Amino acid sequence: QKGFVRGTVREIHLPAAILWNNSPAMLDLFYYAQQKNLVVSDDTLDLLRRHVRTLKPIRNAAPDLFHSMFPMEKLVHILGHLKDPALLWQMQETGFIGLIYPAFEALENVHTKPNPRKEFIAGEMTHRYPVGTHSLYVIHKILEALPQFAPTQELMVGILNDPSSLFVLLNAALLHDAAKAANYSFEYSPDHSI
Repeated sequence: QKGFVRGTVREIHLPAAILWNNSPAMLDLFYYAQQKNLVVSDDTLDLLRRHVRTLKPIRNAAPDLFHSMFPMEKLVHILGHLKDPALLWQMQETGFIGLIYPAFEALENVHTKPNPRKEFIAGEMTHRYPVGTHSLYVIHKILEALPQFAPTQELMVGILNDPSSLFVLLNAALLHDAAKAANYSFEYSPDHSI
């Protein structure tokens, strides 16, 4: 993978020729960035955004082919070892999370309005983010909180030390509002303040 890391900012760059000839390189890029604690360069993020748009028809028309292109083991590794949510935000920015998780993609443009029946929900605040963004903030907060609780909570230590447990927890956080996209109404939607 020589030539992928460039500059002093510790960013990773993926040449266009590699991506267009090898779609799984996208997952490899995120995997490598996670392992080496790198950020994805801006020009590579632009390239990935364009490529994600070309992959959506494949995902919809040939799901088996699509899933064979992106091995779940690497995604499990990325999320199961995630310590800094910056990479997750970059994956969302490119549309990659929505590509892999269509249920999440449907949430990205769902906005909620304040509950008109405030007396029934204590401490309700106005929703500040689309529901998909809210889910990423939930993951961000989990990653901040886990190390603080880990020294005193055996369960937290287990989650931090077991990548498959952290993967399950972060997937649950990512998709906890998945049904809202199908059942969404502008008339009323529950609060999602952070």
